[in-house]
Amino acid sequence: MGIGMAFFQDKKVRTYGVMDVGSDAIKAMIFDMPGDTAPSALPRVREKFVWDLPASYSVLRLVKKIKDSVFAMTSRMGAVPEHVVIAMGPEVGEYALRRHLYIMPPGSLTRESINAGYRSVFEQNADMRRAIITAPVEVLVDGYPWEGPDAAGAGRKRAPGGRRHDVVFRTLSVMFSLDTGALFSDLKSTLSGIPMTLIPLAIAEKEALTRVRDMLDVFVIDVGASATTLISILSGQMAYVAFMPWGTRRLAEILSRAQRRPLRDAQSDVRHYAEGLIRDDTVLAHTSAAVVRGAEEWKRNFVRALDGFYPSGPISPNVLLTGGGARLSEIRAAVEAPDWLGGFSAFRKPVVRVVDGSVFFGGDTLGGHIRGPEDAGLAALAAYSIYHHPLF
Repeated sequence: MGIGMAFFQDKKVRTYGVMDVGSDAIKAMIFDMPGDTAPSALPRVREKFVWDLPASYSVLRLVKKIKDSVFAMTSRMGAVPEHVVIAMGPEVGEYALRRHLYIMPPGSLTRESINAGYRSVFEQNADMRRAIITAPVEVLVDGYPWEGPDAAGAGRKRAPGGRRHDVVFRTLSVMFSLDTGALFSDLKSTLSGIPMTLIPLAIAEKEALTRVRDMLDVFVIDVGASATTLISILSGQMAYVAFMPWGTRRLAEILSRAQRRPLRDAQSDVRHYAEGLIRDDTVLAHTSAAVVRGAEEWKRNFVRALDGFYPSGPISPNVLLTGGGARLSEIRAAVEAPDWLGGFSAFRKPVVRVVDGSVFFGGDTLGGHIRGPEDAGLAALAAYSIYHHPLF
């Protein structure tokens, strides 16, 4: 489903806030949508925020920064938004994709009964050693995808002979230590007057790709500052997700050590190198050498991380490369090389496309607020906020 330009002629305007929490920055945006959202409508961005974070930032400071950022957003709105969605990348907590079986008593399947089963599973599987932010990615009823109570015949389905239903909930979680989780619980309590949802960023990326762009079979490689997220999407479902604690900051660390320069200066050089802005030949040569070495390390870690994808089925040859690392030609070349896909697919050579954040809005940058692949996560969050339909 493509998205094009439209005028805001609806009587009621809905205001949303989204926030992408990473290791190097918190990016946020507030925007308006018409009350009756048409497929052709575009968000009207009120303001975009970027709060840079230092390389070493404690969780306590991060949670406080999130809270302050939400307050800053809402104060600029002048009113409580319709909803604020805060997404956590794998730099903030460990991702875990899980399956939970629930045996539902005989009877019809409704939104309420599915929801009750999910709450029961969540309570039974709570890990007292860890705290988590969890979102459902798929529901299977007796081996078939749950299409929701609004689908034809759904909500009235009854098992023959009154037997019980086998309900499987597939979930994606961001897991923290208990101390860290307590801080996020305090955050939700502090912001209790604001309608707010915390989700893993991969959920928003998957939903935006499948619902907004109809990309049902793709392999997403999101190269962030300190982590790379790998998402396999097959038949519109999240087949598997993994991450490796390796991103563009590692390239800057290599350059920083080689040149004995501050990390912040090295990060600036790597960013300028990716954007083709370095004019000094000496600086260009040193930065290029560090990036080449770093891309080789990234490729080795990437191939090792793929081992977990074997049980989930083949990886799609349609590869979407995004995140700040997508700007680096060395990373693109590492992904485009036909030396890794054959072990996980019937195809050997991937078809690689760099995904700009504007892809979710028909190529529109929303007044210049969505800039390049590094803003793809923020753009996916905006699309998720508008078009997300709860499973139950």
